[in-house]
Amino acid sequence: MMVMRVIRCNCKIVRVMSLGKSQIKCIAKVLSLWYKKDIFSQLLKELSEIWPTTPLDEDAQSIKTRSLSALHMTQRWYFATNVLGVWFYNVTPIVKYMYRWLKEGDGQIGFVWVSWYPFDKNGTVAHIAVYIFEIFAGQTCVWIMVSTDLLFSGMASHISMLLKLLQRRLQCFGTTPQTDDVNYQEIIAIIKLHQRLIRYCNDLEGVFSFSNLVNVVLSSMNICCVVFVIMLLEPLPALSSKLFLVSALIQIGMLCWYADDIFHANGDVATAAYNSGWYRTSPKCRRSLLFLIRRAQKPIAFTAMNFTNISLATYSAILTRSYSYFALLYTMYREN
Repeated sequence: MMVMRVIRCNCKIVRVMSLGKSQIKCIAKVLSLWYKKDIFSQLLKELSEIWPTTPLDEDAQSIKTRSLSALHMTQRWYFATNVLGVWFYNVTPIVKYMYRWLKEGDGQIGFVWVSWYPFDKNGTVAHIAVYIFEIFAGQTCVWIMVSTDLLFSGMASHISMLLKLLQRRLQCFGTTPQTDDVNYQEIIAIIKLHQRLIRYCNDLEGVFSFSNLVNVVLSSMNICCVVFVIMLLEPLPALSSKLFLVSALIQIGMLCWYADDIFHANGDVATAAYNSGWYRTSPKCRRSLLFLIRRAQKPIAFTAMNFTNISLATYSAILTRSYSYFALLYTMYREN
C-alpha cells in the first residue's frame, strides 16, 4: 500500500513537470504568434501570390497532389491525437469516479490537472468551477499548440512543394527549341522565383525561430516524463498519457521533417539545373544558370534561434536524449 502511494506521488510530480513544460511551450508560441502577426499576414498574402494554379502538366500536378495529400494526412493525425488526448484527460476523473462507485459504492470526482489554487477547491461549487476551468484551460492550451504547429507545417509544406515544382521547371528548361531571348527570360523568371522562395523561407524561419527553440529544448524532457508516467500509471490514466506521447512525437517529428524536406529540396534545385538542357542555350543563359546553381548550393535551414539547424538528425538526437533521460530517471527510481 505504501509503495503504491509513493508511485502515485512520483507520477503526479512527473506529470506536473510534463504539463508545466507543455504550458510553457503554449505561452511561448502564442506570444510569438501575436507579436509577429503582421509578418504572418504578409507571408500568407505572399504565399497566395506564388501558389501554383492550373493548368499544370501531369508531373507537376502529381507533385502538387502528393504534397497536399501528405500534408492533410499528417495534420489530421496530429489534430486527432491532440483533441482525443486532452478529452481523455478531461473525462478520466469522471470515469474513475464511476468505476469506484460501481465497485465500492462510494467515490469522489477528482480534478483534471494537478494544480494549486489560493482557495479550497474541494467545496461543491468550487469543485465544479475548478473542473470546468481546467477543461477550458487544457482545451485552450491544445488549440494554441495545434494552431501554431499546423500553421508552420502548412506553410513549410507549400514552400517545399514550390521548390520541387521549380526543380521540374528547371529539368524542362532548354529541352525544346526556343530563341535565346525566350530562354533568357525563362531563366530570369526561375531565378526570381527561387530568390523569392529563399526570402520567404528566411522570413518564416525568423518568425518561428523562438518557437522552434522552445520545442527543441523542452521536447526531450517532455517525452522522457511522459514515458516515465506511462510505465508506472494504471491503464486508464496511461491511455491519456499515451495519446499525449504520440502527439509530442508527431509534433517534433513534423517540425524536423518539413525543415529537412526544404533543406534537401533547395539542394536538389542545383541538381535539376545541371540536368537541364543548358548546353543548348546561349552563353548568357549559361552564366545566369550558373548563378542559380551557386545560390542553390547555399543551404536553407530552419534553426532554433541560430543555436542549431533543425533536420531529421535533430529528431534522432531528441529521441536519443529522451531515452537517456528516461533510463537515468527509471534507474534512480528503482534504486530508491
